[in-house]
Amino acid sequence: MVRIGAVVRNVSGSPRGFWGAARRRTPPDTPAALRAAVAASAEALRPATGADWTVRAGGLEWDCARTAVHLADVLFSYAAQLATRAPHAYVPACVGAEDGATPDGLVEAVRATGTMLAAVAETAPPGARGYHRTGMASAADFAAMGAVEVLAHTHDLATGLGLDFDPPAGVCSAVLDRLFPGMPEGAGPWETFLWATGRGELPGLDRRTEWVWRLPAPADG
Repeated sequence: MVRIGAVVRNVSGSPRGFWGAARRRTPPDTPAALRAAVAASAEALRPATGADWTVRAGGLEWDCARTAVHLADVLFSYAAQLATRAPHAYVPACVGAEDGATPDGLVEAVRATGTMLAAVAETAPPGARGYHRTGMASAADFAAMGAVEVLAHTHDLATGLGLDFDPPAGVCSAVLDRLFPGMPEGAGPWETFLWATGRGELPGLDRRTEWVWRLPAPADG
């Protein structure tokens, strides 16, 4: 089981990385991208629900179980921020796993909270925004940020569990277009996403050790 409890969040900033110039594109449907990312994540992880989730999740210091709980918590947090139009701080609530929660239950928790965030983003009125440490985020921003979390941490989980994870190119493109302007060209969207989030390499470029997304200006949606 998964529980929701009250906490005081310890929020710390992250250094900004280098950003190239943004190119204007048709805004991507980020709630749809989030739903697709969540579906791809569940499909990739379900074959390993009988495995040992105490192994380390890729390059993270956390094990796979803790990484999945973190992912569910972040998705819930984003939904809460947008639903309440939180103006100044994070809503003091979190998602945590009950003792004895199974890997199958953790996969379901990620699917549930990701679907919740997508639904909140799809039904938010125009102009709705909520606090995030990188700025006041719109519904499209929160959906895109949620998709980034799902893609990045499913990669971490899949790496730790010895699974393949190759999400749809359109999902990767949607979040890159929304939150990572000025990315290098020439590689596929997934490879570019992994480089942008410090999880992969691109020819001729140093591997990132620090990264953060950039929210579009309010006029851009």
